[in-house]
Amino acid sequence: MSDLFGFTAPRAPFVDIRNQRDSVSEEKAVLCRQLNDLVRKVPDSIKGASVNKTREWMHVRERCQKVLQSKRSSRTELQSAVNTMREFDKVTA
Repeated sequence: MSDLFGFTAPRAPFVDIRNQRDSVSEEKAVLCRQLNDLVRKVPDSIKGASVNKTREWMHVRERCQKVLQSKRSSRTELQSAVNTMREFDKVTA
């Protein structure tokens, strides 16, 4: 709004927050790629596992897929899902 003499105070330009946080989106993209690879492949420890262990893996896999498919998943949720799926890659003695 201008004053009596026609002076209009300058306004700060609008800056979209999403464009300021490229590193976050890159990190989320990397985590999504890792999680996608882990969800699509059955680990060797599950191939010869008991029925209970296989059901547990399937349940965890479903939860991780929901995190992967959600557009609102945070970096922490994605990292937690990746860590959970990697636990099944470890060979248990």
